[in-house]
Amino acid sequence: MLRRIKQKGFWDIITLLGGKSESIMKEYVKKAVKRFLAQRGLVITRVSLGHISAKKTVSAAEREGLSVCDYVEKLWDKSGDTQRVIDQMASCGVFEVKNPNVLEIGTGTGRYLEKVLAKCKPSIYESYETARD
Repeated sequence: MLRRIKQKGFWDIITLLGGKSESIMKEYVKKAVKRFLAQRGLVITRVSLGHISAKKTVSAAEREGLSVCDYVEKLWDKSGDTQRVIDQMASCGVFEVKNPNVLEIGTGTGRYLEKVLAKCKPSIYESYETARD
């Protein structure tokens, strides 16, 4: 069975696991993604600093003459964090692709948007956020 799986592609493996419950499949994919990221020195961590209203945040940033990114970093005492992530992404070569498609999941305040756009000119920039404001 292991030899058979090694010869198959990712979606074939998912199909082979089709008899398993959805939660087992999700766990398998999570582990695979974590392993892939770990090989590149990256880790996914859950960080929640609480929900802040988009409208209020944009207004407050404008009042202070700051970008949303700079305002949020000041508010959360996380100055430079966004740029450090962008620099790490750049060191992995993610901005070397010409006209990439960018997908941001959990966009939140959108603090990465301006910095990503400064590094590359995506042909598509999709963002998904569950907050309704």
